[in-house]
Order: sequence, then structure tokens, then C-alpha cells
Amino acid sequence: MSDKPSSKKRKANAQARPRPSPIRPDPKKATLLAFISHMFWEQCLEIDGSEDDIRSFTSILQYAIDLHPEARPEWQCLLGQLLVAGSARVGGISDIKRAIRILCPIRKLTGHYRRMRLGLLGQCFATRFRHSGGQVLDLQVAIAYYERAIDMNPVNMHMNLDLLTNLCISLFHRSQLLGDPADIDRAIATMWELIVPLPSSDHRLPQMLDITSGLLLGRFDLLGRLADLESALHTIHRAIDITPDDQPYKPFLLANLGMTLTSRFERLGDPQDLDSAIITLERLVKLIPDGHSLKPGARLDLGNCFMKRCLRIWGLDRESGRMWDSKPPMSPEEAKRFFDSRSKAHQDMLERLRESGVVSDLDRAQSLYELAIEQFADDSIYKHGAIANRATCLMRRFELFGGYDDLEHAISTCRRALELAKLHDMHKAQCNGILGSLLYHRAVKTHNILDLRMSIITLRTAVQTACTGQFPHTHILLHLSTSLCALLLWERSQKNFDYLVQCLTDIMHHKDGDPEMRLYAAEKFMDMHSLAPEFSTPDTVLLTYSLTIDLLPEIVWLGRDPQKRYKESARFGKLVTSAIAFAIKTRSLSLCVEWLESGRALIWSQVLSLQTPLNNLARLHPELAADLTRARDDLRRLQYDDPFDLRPRSRVDGAAYGVPGIAADEVGEQYRRTALRYEEVLKEIRQLEGFESFLLQKKFPDIMASLKQSKVDGPVIFLNVVESQCDAVVVSPEGHVRHIPLPRVTEQGANKLYSMWKSGIEAHRTSVRATSYRSQPMQGASDSFVHLLERIWTLVVKPILQELGLLSPTRSGKLLPHVTWCPTGPLAQLPLHAAGVYGPSPQLGQRVFDYVVSSYAPSLTALLRCYQSGAERRASPSILILTQPATPGQARLPGTRDEGLRIRKVLSEHPCTILEHMQATVRATLAVLDQHPWVHFACHASQNTKNPTESAFELFDGPLTLSALMSKASGEAELAFLSACQTATGDKNIPEESAHLAAGMLSVGFKGVVATMWSIWDADAPVVVEAYYQELVALRRANVNGRGGTGAAYALHAAVKTLRDKIGENSFERWVPFVHFGA
Repeated sequence: MSDKPSSKKRKANAQARPRPSPIRPDPKKATLLAFISHMFWEQCLEIDGSEDDIRSFTSILQYAIDLHPEARPEWQCLLGQLLVAGSARVGGISDIKRAIRILCPIRKLTGHYRRMRLGLLGQCFATRFRHSGGQVLDLQVAIAYYERAIDMNPVNMHMNLDLLTNLCISLFHRSQLLGDPADIDRAIATMWELIVPLPSSDHRLPQMLDITSGLLLGRFDLLGRLADLESALHTIHRAIDITPDDQPYKPFLLANLGMTLTSRFERLGDPQDLDSAIITLERLVKLIPDGHSLKPGARLDLGNCFMKRCLRIWGLDRESGRMWDSKPPMSPEEAKRFFDSRSKAHQDMLERLRESGVVSDLDRAQSLYELAIEQFADDSIYKHGAIANRATCLMRRFELFGGYDDLEHAISTCRRALELAKLHDMHKAQCNGILGSLLYHRAVKTHNILDLRMSIITLRTAVQTACTGQFPHTHILLHLSTSLCALLLWERSQKNFDYLVQCLTDIMHHKDGDPEMRLYAAEKFMDMHSLAPEFSTPDTVLLTYSLTIDLLPEIVWLGRDPQKRYKESARFGKLVTSAIAFAIKTRSLSLCVEWLESGRALIWSQVLSLQTPLNNLARLHPELAADLTRARDDLRRLQYDDPFDLRPRSRVDGAAYGVPGIAADEVGEQYRRTALRYEEVLKEIRQLEGFESFLLQKKFPDIMASLKQSKVDGPVIFLNVVESQCDAVVVSPEGHVRHIPLPRVTEQGANKLYSMWKSGIEAHRTSVRATSYRSQPMQGASDSFVHLLERIWTLVVKPILQELGLLSPTRSGKLLPHVTWCPTGPLAQLPLHAAGVYGPSPQLGQRVFDYVVSSYAPSLTALLRCYQSGAERRASPSILILTQPATPGQARLPGTRDEGLRIRKVLSEHPCTILEHMQATVRATLAVLDQHPWVHFACHASQNTKNPTESAFELFDGPLTLSALMSKASGEAELAFLSACQTATGDKNIPEESAHLAAGMLSVGFKGVVATMWSIWDADAPVVVEAYYQELVALRRANVNGRGGTGAAYALHAAVKTLRDKIGENSFERWVPFVHFGA
């Protein structure tokens, strides 16, 4: 029998309770109480009253309304305002519901109070949206009320400031919910209109900057535009700078800063940003008292940071030990063999990850997620995100440890998040994206194709729900491509292959998306072609390579730190050479030439673009030309810094963004913003008729047109080597492209040649320009040189010259033909200009220098620039001669003084400036550099492989860096002779970048550069230098420089012959290092 009382008994109990006596109307008392409440509320607004104050005023005003049977509508409006303020302090929804009941029926209001009522109703519905699971109808109603309130006085933005700010926040939420960028564009534009007139002393400014920063970050999350991210960080930085630490709003600013730094880490990959975000959010979590509405969100963000740091460190080690996201096994037996073979590597990886703190970060992230989930109310729009992130954390634990329970728990957790997000398309799409990934992992773990099919269905649902072309949509497509790839491996069919192609193509075509994500899709695309070649077509592969190479400049972004750009460039070497090899294989030689240009020397291309003349743009659009010039000048100034400040620039430990412990890099921040401004100006220029491809990589017809106009002297020979093939692609001055296969060379063979060459020169050379060598070369080393140079001649150089018809003797009195080498990969490190058969041999005399004059170039574009800008050559140009016989801290070079004297004797009729020893300072050199078309540096030099623009000539008071030269070189610069060590030594890790001083001097603006591949003998330099300038002057006087050239290549050819005749051709280590670059 039930213990519950009957309905009659309950009714009787209710009737038995004493009823409160009715309040007697007292209009005078009511008016007085309402006035008191209003006055105290105004004071409360000024001093930021407490929750108890607001509750007291609310009770007083409610009592006043109860005392007056016909209470004035203004009182009810004020009561609604107090209830909304109370809700903001407590974070509950009951006051909001009560305020809506009071405010909605009010009709007899005019002027200020009517506008106030509309604004309060907007706040009420916006708050109810955040606490009711985010029903879009509440948001639409809130926006409508705000707009009606603003329309009452649309001209006075100052009066509408709070209304417009709240409207912008609601537009942002609607944009997040529906994925419409128009809402967030409108919100950001409105906020800037409000902020610009406000003085720095306005107490509302920090909050408005914070909101604007959040809007910019939201648009970045939606569209992936880097400019929004940098602007968000700059804006929140400004807000923190003007907000004292004791202000209650400061924690909100720190929360926004933490999120923004995290987003920038995700995009640019700088671990310093992530560490700074963690420091910021840890401080924030400690500052916020328990029970504060901001606390769970701060814990959620901090958990996300720990998760990202875990994945970053893990990602560095995954290739050596990952086992859970590899190729899905085809059977349980195969699976067992697969996992057994990988278990040892996986255990080793786990141990490394424990030592590096990855497991600790993962545990802390999970703990923070659990705390956040407990503190978020069930109706909070953020709760589903915390639950979804916890599911992701469990998925990472499964990937790390392989625990099936973690995977099942993650799936059930994600389904719970999906239930909470069921009203929102964007939230639902994100949860379905995570669930689809989890189902993929379970399919791989259990070999269950049904789970894999359900993963694909779930991810397709997520793709359809998310907004096409936006960042979340692209991210989900990436997960879908992983599942589709697994399905293709399980069920090989043209249909599954085509589904995967379409998915990856959609990702790569998202131009505003994260370039890293698009590159990952491109790499997966190439893997897919290898895994299922029977379903692929040459056109599909060419399209994939084309999209990938077009993407590379975005990855090696101008706004990144130079070291990171070179590191990124090193990743693409094999991808680019593979693309070129495939283009050759399919006889697509025009694409081959395009890719040889756009896929190589990426960083030097960026440097050259900052030096390109803007004559045509300045003539037609002078304002845009001026804007671009300012941006370029600022970039050069910020990147190259003060050339007279010899201290290395680095981050400064302190309190960046107002947060102790964060390293500051103000120049780096400013440089990134300037790079974004530069790109924005470029985008504007490219919208103009006739400037659509302005400063973009040229297509084949444009390259050929430039080639024909530039009077290049002789063929340009590209060498491309991949795993199984090597090819020469020859571009003639007339614009004809020819393919010459080199079937006896492979990548392995080329690497072996490089290793042999490196071992040989290491036995002879020193790290600096040497004053002496062994009196007699080692016979064994000499024999190795002979063997190696013969191999290079036989395998590479001779077949090319033979095909080009260049092995016939040149008639006496005529110049030898000229060729320019553009090798790739390991071939870029070999002395092609010295190849030949040496020593006693039946074929004695077959050496490359007997048939052609050799030059090198980092790219065809760089070479064309040398010829185009050097059409008119002066007969007797002035020269800067810099010699350093005794640089402080370096080995003495007495031969440099003799070198300088010989140059002055040969060039006695040429105006010259001489800087020797103590006179050769950085400041003195830069002061006169732009006055001389010719420069000669006889000194020590150093190569910086991490940042080649910081490679330098060692002067009396410190290094003269290439970056400093870039800021000072003249447009009249023509020839540079770098009589120093290692000025043409590239980095074997990035051979496609030609990361050495010689290529750098071309980018500075010189048309021809003589340099050295390794250290030269101090006594040899004067011999070569004297003969070089004698021949150069003779060629100039006879007006015989080669077709459009400077004459430097022919002069060096003759000078090296002079040295070779003096020391003997078997002294390879002494004459081979001299090389010529450019025209």
C-alpha cells in the first residue's frame, strides 16, 4: 500500500495552513521605496555592487510594486533590469525567466524606458539561449529585440554602445550556430566602429576590445584566416595592457589570451605559444574563485592545452612507435603478427613519452575535463564541448595504450555529448566528427567492417551538417578521408577509390583553410595513388601534384620565423622531385618546368619578391604601389633588424601580455602583422585588371616569354633525381624544353657519389680559408677524386653534353659554349663543373671545362632576373675592395693584402673604395656598398644553416650578415667576388634552397657571383683573382661577354685554368672550389 497521502488529505492540509495577509496598497510609500531603490541602484552601477546589494534592491522594488495597484511601467522595467543584473552575478536562469514574465507584458513605455525594455528583453533571451541548450529561436528573438531598440535612435552610436555590443555577441553566437560568416563579419565591423572613437581612459574599452578579440578568434575558427588570428592576439594584448590587475574583468582577458595563443600554436606550430597559453590559463584557474561562472570554461581550455602539448610531443615520436592508426589488418591472424611485430617499438615509445611528460599532460587534461563537466550546468551550451573533449582525451589514451575500455568509454561519452548538442547543427557536426573517428578506431581494433561503415555514415552526416568550405567542415572531411582510405584497403573498388578522391579534393580546394591540413590531405592523396594504382589515372596524379605544389608557399609562409621556413622547406624536397619525375614520365614537360620553379628555392623566391621593381604598378596605381612599398620596407626592416646591432635577437623572459613567465618577442609579433598587411595589399592588387598574377609563381608560357626576352647565354640544365630515376630537363634560350634521361643514376647512387665527394674534400680542406696545405696531396685522396670526377662525367655530364651536341671541339678564337646547371637533391652538392677523365687514360682530355663554360643558378627565375636587370654593362664600373688580413678572433689571412694590391693594379682605371683591416667595419661597408656595381670580399665567412640570411662575412668589428646586405644593396649591383671560405656550400638537408652566400648575393641584387664550395688556399686566391679581373676587363673592352652575360663566368673559367696550370690539375682541392653563379 502506498505511503503517499491522498489528494483530499493534501488539499485539507493546504487549507489548514495560515495564509499571508494581503498587502495594503500604499502609493506614497511605494513611490518612496521605488525612488530609494532606483537611487541605490544607480550608485550600485558606479561601484559595481555585490550580489547581496542587487538582491536587496530587487526585494525593495518588488515590494514597492506590490504596494501600488497601478505601479508605473518604469518601475517594472527597472525591476527587470535588477533581475537581469542578478542573473549575471549568479549565473542562474530563474531570474531571467522572471524578468521575461515582467517585461513582456509592458506596453505603455516611451523614450528611454521603452528602449531599455527592448534591450533588457534582448539580454534575457540571449541569456536564456546560453542556459537552455542554445535554442536558436531564443537567439533570433534576442537579435530582433536589440535591433528594435537600436532603431529607436540609429544615428547615436554612443547612446547605443551597450546595445550594439550585445547585438554583436548574439550575432557571433548565431554565426557559430548556423555557420554564416555574414553575421560575424557584421559583428566585427560594428565593434571596430564603436572602439575607434573611444579614448584609452574609457572604462568600457578593455571589455570591448576583449569582445572584439573573441569575435576575430571565432571568425578564424570558422574560416581559418590567419589575419584574424593575429588581429585577435594584437587586440587582446592591447586590452590587457590598459587593464589594471585588480580589475574584476582581468580574468576574462586572460581567458581570451589563453585561447588565442592556443589557436596560434595550432596554426603556426610554435611550441612557445602553447607553453605561454598553459602559463596563462594555469594562472587564471588559480585566480578565479570556486563557483565563479568562468572557472569551468578556464579548466576546459587548460585541459585542451595539455591535450595539445601531449599530441605535439607525441607527434614527434609517433613515426617510430605508432601502432593503432596504421594500415587496418585484413584478418585476425595478420593482425596478431602486425601487433606483435610493433609491440617492442610501442613500449619504447611509451617510455620516452612518459619521460617527456606526455602521459602526465594527458592525465591532467582528463582531470580538468571531468571537473569542467561537473561544474557546467546541464543546460549550458558549453557542456557538450567539455564532454566531447573528454571523449577525444579517452581516444588519445586508447591510441597511446591500446586499452579497449578507453575506446568504448570514449564512444559512450561522445554519444552523450551528441545528445546535448542535438539542437545545433555546428555542435552536432563536431560531435559526429569525433564519434566517426572513434568508430574508425574500433573498426581497426576489432577488424569489424560494420563499424567502419558506420564511421563513414556518421562522418558523412557531420559533413552535411557542417557548413561547406569552412574550417570545421574541412577537419571532418579529413577524418572521413581516413575512414574511406581504410575502406579502400578492405574493399578495393573504383567506387571506393572515387569517393576518397572526391573527399581529398574537397579538402585541397578549400583555399582559406589551414594549409597544413590541406597539405596532409595532399600527402594522403599521393599515398592513396601508391596503394591503389589500378584505379588511378595520370591526370588525377598530375592534378594532385599541381594542387600540392601550389600550396607550398602557404606552408613556407613569409610571416614565419626564417628557421621554421627552412625547416618546412626541407620537408618538401622529395615531394617536389617526385612530382617533377612523374611529369617527365608522362611527358608533361611544361608542368615539369613550372614545378622546377615553383617547388624549389621557395625562401629565395620570397626574398626576390621583396626586391622586385614596381614600375608598372606605380605608373597605373600609385597608391597601391606606395602601400606595397611601405609594407615591403617594413618587412625588410623587421626581418633584418638593425645591421649595426651585433647582438642576436631572441625572446625576452618577462611578462609578455601582462602575464609573468611568458617570453616576449615584440619584433616577431610586429613582423607577422606586417606580413599579413603585405599579403592583404597583394590581394587587393591581384583584383585589378592586368595584375591577376602579380608576384605569383609564373606559369609555363610566362616563363618562356621572359626567357626569350632576357638573352640567357646558353642552355639551362635542370637535374632531377628520385629513388628509381634521374633526368635532365634542358631549357634552351629560344624556349625549347628537352628531356634527357640518365638511366644509370638513381637517388641511392647520387647519395653515394655525394658521400664519396664529401669524404674526399674532408681529407683536404679546413673549415676556414687556409694559409697552407700539405705540401704534397695524399695520393689515395687524389685517386678518389679522379675516380669520383670520372663517375660524374660518365654518368651525368657527358650524356647531357653529348645529347646537346656540345662535345665537338670549338674553333680557335671563339668562345666556348656556356651552360647553367640547376641540380636538385644530392646532385646539388657535386662539382659538375669539374667532371671529367683525369690521369693516364685512353680518353685523356675529356673534361667538362674543355667543352663548355659552367655556371650555376638556384632557379630559372633567379637566373632570368640576373640577365634581365643587367642588359647594359658598364665598361669601367667602380669597385669596393674589402680585405681582412687579421680579423679579431679568426685565423690570419695575409694573402688578402696581396689580393687587394693585385686588384688595384689590374683595375687602376676603375674608381674604387678600399676598406682594409680596421677600416672594414660593418657600418663603413654598408655606408658605401650601394655606390659600387662591383664588390670584392677577401675575408673569413660563416654559413648559418638554420637561417641562411644570417650567413655572414666576418669583418673587423663583427659579422656583416646577408640580411644586412639585403637592406642596403643598390639596384646597380652587378658582380660580387666572394674570396672567402664556403660561400657556395649549401645545406645537404635543403639542397633545393641553395642556402648559401652565393645564392643570397644574387637575391640581394647582384647579377653574377664568384664563390667557393669549400675553403681555399690563401696563396691561391691572389692568383685566381688577378687572372679573373684581367680576363674580365679584356672581355669588357672587346665587348665579348657571352650572349647577355656579365663575362664573369668566362673570366673565372680562364682564371681557374691559370691556377690549374700552375699547381697541376690533380690538385683538385685547390682549383675545384671556385664556382660562378648567375649571369
